[in-house]
Amino acid sequence: MLPFIPLTELIVTVLGGTVASVFYEALRRYLRSKNSSETLDDRVDKLTQSLKEATSLIDHIETEIKERSALAEKLRSDVDRYNRLKQMSEDDVEAIAQLLRGELQSEGKRSFWQGVTVNTIFFVLGAVGSFIIALVFAG
Repeated sequence: MLPFIPLTELIVTVLGGTVASVFYEALRRYLRSKNSSETLDDRVDKLTQSLKEATSLIDHIETEIKERSALAEKLRSDVDRYNRLKQMSEDDVEAIAQLLRGELQSEGKRSFWQGVTVNTIFFVLGAVGSFIIALVFAG
């Protein structure tokens, strides 16, 4: 299993590496352009563009790290839940199964009567609507 790295350390490491890369690239371009015929404005524009790209990349990486961290937390809680369930005794498992069966039966009865009520209401509305339409066209 891979060692767990705290999210803040991971973000700081990634951001530090990205900033160092951007700084190195900017310095390299500056030193290379010092010998060329570029104007200062051109160099500033290029540096600004590089920094914008780096910021965008950092935001993307940070979002992905947060998503993966959330997934890791969910997986960790699922593993904890699985381990707790695995440690349950047979009597506990049977009690939970009986409770779930009872809940499902009562929910099934309740949803049956709700369905009957809704269907009756729509049947009555349809009959009344048909009667009104028949009166309108017959008269």
